Amino acid sequence: MCYSTIRNCSLTFDDLQPKTDYHFKVRAVNADGASEWTAFRFATVTDPLEWAIPNLVGTTSCTNQGGQGV
Repeated sequence: MCYSTIRNCSLTFDDLQPKTDYHFKVRAVNADGASEWTAFRFATVTDPLEWAIPNLVGTTSCTNQGGQGV
């Protein structure tokens, strides 16, 4: 996929899959022209919420300290 309208110094990729290799190529383009492509890769880690219990609600049986949540 080619992203050609990036105007900032960062780009966020959502919905990446855990334990997956990703390969990218990037280059800078400005009024003077385009740089060479630079390839890089990374791998996502195990999903930290893989074993989380959904819809879990926590409560306390005593008054919370002022300014502090549960």
